[in-house]
Amino acid sequence: MKKLFFVTLLFLFIGCSLFEDAPDSTDYANVWDPSSDFYKSPETILIDKPDSLIKEHTTTFIWNSTRTGSPTGTSIDTSEYINIRWSYSLNGSDYTDTSAIRTVTFTYLTDTLNSFDIRTHYPNGEIEDPPTHYEFRVDNIVGPTLRFHPRKYDKAVVGIPFTMEIFAEEVTGLTGAKIVLKYSLDSLSIGNITAPADSLFFLSPNGETTLFLESVRSDSDGIGTITLNMALAGADADSVNGTGELAILEVKPLLSGTSTIRFSSESIYRDSENKDIVFQDSSLVKGIIIAE
Repeated sequence: MKKLFFVTLLFLFIGCSLFEDAPDSTDYANVWDPSSDFYKSPETILIDKPDSLIKEHTTTFIWNSTRTGSPTGTSIDTSEYINIRWSYSLNGSDYTDTSAIRTVTFTYLTDTLNSFDIRTHYPNGEIEDPPTHYEFRVDNIVGPTLRFHPRKYDKAVVGIPFTMEIFAEEVTGLTGAKIVLKYSLDSLSIGNITAPADSLFFLSPNGETTLFLESVRSDSDGIGTITLNMALAGADADSVNGTGELAILEVKPLLSGTSTIRFSSESIYRDSENKDIVFQDSSLVKGIIIAE
């Protein structure tokens, strides 16, 4: 009887020890459950990102999630958390569709302060809020020159007009400009060209009187040419310095794919003595349109 009693106690002791020492049996799905000890709220880690100021027009972001740790460089292990997705936004644009891809490269970024927002999406529908936010400034273009804003428009749709702006970049003593545009007539149609609103027009920051003329449109060998002339009016008008908006174009893609608008070498700036202001960037800065 005593032997049976001790055997029973030994069994209970071993059994209790087994239950006490048994690891938590929480399964994979429960790591997304806020009530689980294994839960972490969705958060994105930027593994690679640009410096706060970059001199190139292109940059790359690489990211991961707190659920997967922080691997070094681009060697990212997705074996355990393959159902996590991300979406991102550049400069306040609509967020992309969710994807498991963990890197993106942006090209032809505008010389300005840029912002990148990214959200982690859990399989249970939970989304990182607020998103991970990062800001960086691009200073790629050396003026004085001309550029389009945006430098690259990649959301165009064939047959649907959109607007692009022409900017003076890093100019000193500007009183007038002749801007000559070149583009393929097969790929693009250029509609109305207008001066910016008075408060935004670079040549008239204080409401000065200005002349704005679309003087010539011509077509030759499938290439469209548009010439714009603009100037401060009045002998006492002050010149302007810096970077600012000169014109707004209505652009309509005619074909899918990539098209360009470029500034001809005939384009010139003029100072208060009606002398040429030499462009620093002899190639000027073309505009790129990607249409679907």
